[in-house]
Amino acid sequence: MREGVQSITVNSDTTVNWFSIDIAGNVEGNYKPDGEGKNYNKQRVSVQ
Repeated sequence: MREGVQSITVNSDTTVNWFSIDIAGNVEGNYKPDGEGKNYNKQRVSVQ
């Protein structure tokens, strides 16, 4: 079953790294979540 959208809250400037997996178990961009992958998504978040 698919979960809904998740939110996170940050209290200071930070970089968020993420990857996604669909309901069939396919990992986005063939990312290796075992710690060896480096092709995750990355976004700098600034608190204003």
